[in-house]
Amino acid sequence: MKLYEIPEEYRKVLEGVQVDEETGEILGTDALVEFAGDLNETIKNTGLYLFELDSEAQQIDAQIKRLKARKDGMKRRADTLKNLMLDAMTSSGLKKVSDPLVTVYLRKSTATIVDEMDILPKDLIRVKVETSPDLIAIGKKLKAGEVVPGAHLEERQNVNIK
Repeated sequence: MKLYEIPEEYRKVLEGVQVDEETGEILGTDALVEFAGDLNETIKNTGLYLFELDSEAQQIDAQIKRLKARKDGMKRRADTLKNLMLDAMTSSGLKKVSDPLVTVYLRKSTATIVDEMDILPKDLIRVKVETSPDLIAIGKKLKAGEVVPGAHLEERQNVNIK
């Protein structure tokens, strides 16, 4: 989507920077580096192009959210229809309905239901433990001058686009 007037020569070079879906390798950066344009103009146009990419990503997120809601609705509808069929078949005593296009039948199954997890034997409970560093607490200690073994602060440069 073109939101900004970016000169075509810049746009072609910027659109040439791609990510290989299979390997994750970034392709086309050489052409951008070799592009013989004014550095200020190149950075400005790259910033505008980044706005466009961000806008597209937001639109894709909105579509994913919309499609997920639609998918969830279809699953709920399918579950409701299955339950209605189950009720109709069990109340009428039908075990099987067969047609050249579809066969619907009842089959028995078992499900394990836990009524009270607190009284289950310990050997029947799985415990999931996830450990991760508390970066905020570590950062506070380091900024306060404390030594934290295994961690350090690192100065970085970041690109901000407004």
